Amino acid sequence: MRILLTEDDHRLSKKLVSVLSRENYIVDAAFNSEESLQFIKIFPYDLLILDIILPGVDGITLCRKLRDRNFKNPILLLTAKNANEDKIKAFDAGADDYLVKPFNLQELLARIKALLRRNYADFIKALEWEKLCIIPDRKTVTYKNNEINLTITEYQLVELFLRHKKRLFSCGDIIEHLYLFEDPPTKNTIRSHIRGLRKKLKNAGCPDLIDTVHGFGYRLKIDKSGDDAEKKPVSSPKEKIQTALALSWHEFKDSIFLDTEFLEELGIELKTSKASEKLPEAIRVAHNLVGILGSLGLHEAALISRQIENLLEEGSREIREPLVELRGLLEEPSNIPNLHPVLEEEQKSWHSKILVIDDDPNFLSAIKAALESEKLKIYGLTNPIKFWETLEAVSPDLLILDLKMPNLEGTKVCDLIRKEPRYQTLPILFVSAYLNQENIQQLVAAGADDFTNKSALKLELKHRVLCHLQRVQRLKMLIDNC
Repeated sequence: MRILLTEDDHRLSKKLVSVLSRENYIVDAAFNSEESLQFIKIFPYDLLILDIILPGVDGITLCRKLRDRNFKNPILLLTAKNANEDKIKAFDAGADDYLVKPFNLQELLARIKALLRRNYADFIKALEWEKLCIIPDRKTVTYKNNEINLTITEYQLVELFLRHKKRLFSCGDIIEHLYLFEDPPTKNTIRSHIRGLRKKLKNAGCPDLIDTVHGFGYRLKIDKSGDDAEKKPVSSPKEKIQTALALSWHEFKDSIFLDTEFLEELGIELKTSKASEKLPEAIRVAHNLVGILGSLGLHEAALISRQIENLLEEGSREIREPLVELRGLLEEPSNIPNLHPVLEEEQKSWHSKILVIDDDPNFLSAIKAALESEKLKIYGLTNPIKFWETLEAVSPDLLILDLKMPNLEGTKVCDLIRKEPRYQTLPILFVSAYLNQENIQQLVAAGADDFTNKSALKLELKHRVLCHLQRVQRLKMLIDNC
């Protein structure tokens, strides 16, 4: 699924793009309302995330404009303001949800999943296991064409296992998939739901579809000859987020301390003069600190930053005391996310081939280093004239193209490939140093599925590639099951 994030704080934007990409969303980042509108003209988005305070047109006005233009997909608004008036304005403008900075990243992910859940059933019309069938858009479960009366939670369990047929779920994983964070159930409650589900399936004559892997959790029952490695417990999303928080702190801490020093200098200046030309910039800096510190899990520091922002907006010069408290929190090691070893990505059960066409051999080497593994085989081609014979020989699952190449530009290659019926569903991703509004429109017109800048090679390319490959695998599974 594709998400557009519109957030003017580049640090927070980068952090959120990283977190969402780890969840296998395709994420584009805009930094003002004008850029956001340009992106929306080009791509169909499943969800928009808008900061309310933006340069130029604010997020609420942008939300209202989009609804007036008949944009129907979910819109989630982000803001540092928690007043009821702001919430009312947001919902009146057409927002589907509203999240106050500083926010918990797991809460953000849960709200996104909840907003997307309404349309998710359209991706697969029916899911089957032996003679058991669920129809997501009607929320019904049948066995041998006879409907089974299930509770909402029992239905969600069946759907979860059938959508992820080879995945093992602990009770904690099930809670994170099926519930929001306001009132999560206990593990015993989950076990009780599974017992109830098994009993209803047995009464309907259906064999038990749930396999208990003692000490780990539950999964859809599979052939006993299946790979024992599948019994390996799934990495906890909480652990992944904790690791991401620690890495992000190490990336952003220098700029955070620079912002703190700027505010400290302003605090001294306000003691000796009634006004300062730096005041508007200071309000912006304090506002951005609220967002980035909250996203890093430093909620107490984020709340103090909000206090400083409010004091500055009210014209108060008494900001030195909260600044002392803020610095103390940032310099206290126990408050900082611990940097654990980076968790390895879950092993994929499939092997994929990627063809990369780029005239720069150094870039081909870099992309191989970034992507190639036991599961991903990278084929490079520096001469675009030979693309047809190479494409036929490799038969890739994904094609990566450069835009500017001698003899034959990437858009022409893309256009020629799309004219061949058997390659109309091949994902094509452009990676170029020449991305601007005009070029992006040309890429889309030629039939590109996605694009990213070469400067973002290490930041987001792997996440985008895996998203497209997973979509390919889902389509193959659907075709095989038909």
